[in-house]
Amino acid sequence: MERLNFPARLDIRAGRGHADFVPEYYDKVIAWLVRKQVQRHPTGYSFSATLPLHGQAYWTAIDAIVQPGTIGTVHAQIIGPNRLRLATDNLAGVAVLPDPALVDLAQPLSLEIDGQAVFQDIIASDRELHLTKLADKWHVNGAPRRRPSLTAHRSHPVAEAPAALAMEGVEAPLANWITDAMRLATGADLALYNRRSYRGLALPRGTVDEVDLIQCSRPFEQYLVLTELRGSDILQILEANIRDPGEGLQYLVQLSGASYLFDWDRPVGRRIGKSSLDAERQYRVVLDGHVPERGQGRSMFLSGRRETLQYQITDVPLRAALYAHAVRSGKIEVSVEGRVRAVSASAAV
Repeated sequence: MERLNFPARLDIRAGRGHADFVPEYYDKVIAWLVRKQVQRHPTGYSFSATLPLHGQAYWTAIDAIVQPGTIGTVHAQIIGPNRLRLATDNLAGVAVLPDPALVDLAQPLSLEIDGQAVFQDIIASDRELHLTKLADKWHVNGAPRRRPSLTAHRSHPVAEAPAALAMEGVEAPLANWITDAMRLATGADLALYNRRSYRGLALPRGTVDEVDLIQCSRPFEQYLVLTELRGSDILQILEANIRDPGEGLQYLVQLSGASYLFDWDRPVGRRIGKSSLDAERQYRVVLDGHVPERGQGRSMFLSGRRETLQYQITDVPLRAALYAHAVRSGKIEVSVEGRVRAVSASAAV
């Protein structure tokens, strides 16, 4: 919000948990809400999105992002009678859906984008303008005006999957794909992920839509974070998350960029028997943003590092990383390849 120049405030109430009610704030929140009015026909606004699925606002729509996996923004203004001006950040495709409450569709409409005049003509009420950026130049074409369906929610396909990917097993195929996406989006050496509090769905076989990327990563959508850890530190974190078999598989750390083998029947803290990690090497590690934020036991165990972990918040949300990975490859295909292996009889749990 601050980056978009909106006033923002964060209050942290000591001793209050994630699901606590905060009645002493009710009056302040309600007073703030009643001061707000819906602006249905704004003459100027900025809008950002990481997925084209979420890209329509008022009289513009984000259709394509230059660098999938990062935020795209459109700044829209009406600067005079029937004169529209757009400025973009990280966008390759934008649409303009003229608002009859703001412009006279019986008169020529003037449109410029990023300082380039692209349109000067009359546009019918059932048409929209598609703007596409090629070689640093914007091109415009008319098209039938989109009418978003309230029920057809899977309308943004991104890739094909030869087989469904589920978050199941000691090594989960879906976790392999997610951690690969995290690592590619940030350039990290290693990605770590676990299934504690995970509530997602499997990626389906066949056409994968942007909606499926949201469903497979529920409930979290924080920005990815980067940290520096020695191999020995990472091994301790992996050990801390090999809980007793009765606690299930949700704690086992899934990863990209390394592998490990463990034995549930060995003593706690000494269960890893083999790993591709170099204990002396310094690794650049990417984590889902909720990992350093959530309390002990509600996310990945960090083996005593939660209060001291130094990390950098990236500008890449988790789902944007998934979107970039899907768009880049066009095909979502990953297998169980030995990243996480159990060698004891308990491995069948």
